Amino acid sequence: MYLSDFNIIGGYPDGTFKPNEAITRAQASAMLIKALKIPLNEDTSIQFKDVSKDSPYYKILATVNERGILRGNNGFMRPGEKTSRAQMAAILRRAFDMPLDKQPTFIDVTPSHWAYQDINGIAKQRVAGGSKGKFMPTDSVTRAQFSAFLVRALDDKMKLSSYRSYVSTKGKTVEQDGSLYFIGKDTDGYRQLIKENIETGKREVLLKDEDVPKSDWDHPAPCTCIKIPELLFTMERFSFLTIVGDLLKQTKCHLFMG
Repeated sequence: MYLSDFNIIGGYPDGTFKPNEAITRAQASAMLIKALKIPLNEDTSIQFKDVSKDSPYYKILATVNERGILRGNNGFMRPGEKTSRAQMAAILRRAFDMPLDKQPTFIDVTPSHWAYQDINGIAKQRVAGGSKGKFMPTDSVTRAQFSAFLVRALDDKMKLSSYRSYVSTKGKTVEQDGSLYFIGKDTDGYRQLIKENIETGKREVLLKDEDVPKSDWDHPAPCTCIKIPELLFTMERFSFLTIVGDLLKQTKCHLFMG
């Protein structure tokens, strides 16, 4: 009702709202124009390869494109394309001039992702959250979801209660094949490498401080080889080494994954 009361979004002629229907790039742009009361660009010299000047969305898309809110590619604006969660993060952050943020927030959004700082930015502003530590950047945004995000961006009282990062500042939470790997502590305060099944929440301790072998001939910094058979990480998961590195800190142990 919030957005409807301000004529920012409405239903369909048949009286339905279709909350679970994916919102298109053109529809999202129209909502932002209304929400921020941005005057439409009357300059008809702007040309798009996939939006005619007769389209009801032409001026809307020309306006958001000129303002850098929604960007096309090689002259294509893709007005009917479903809006992904990553795209939603980018256009909301730009539209409301939220700061970019480099602090990692979600385990499925790495620094190499094109919208990494946009996603962290709107999360930090408590506009959008995730589920089980994930943001799901490629998923489509529904009309109901985009409405919720827009309301939070418009009204501080409607924002999420708190911000939470699911990735430590040193990147010590890694996802692999449906499981999370991270450093935890036992009841005595000793560090241990923990594997948690994302779906079931079941945890398994893979490596403990006391598992690191000690040798009489090289104490206190022995040289040894520790093998974790089940873990076969690719180079893109190289950050996993920082986890194990914490456990092997101040030793000369080597890790073998195979």
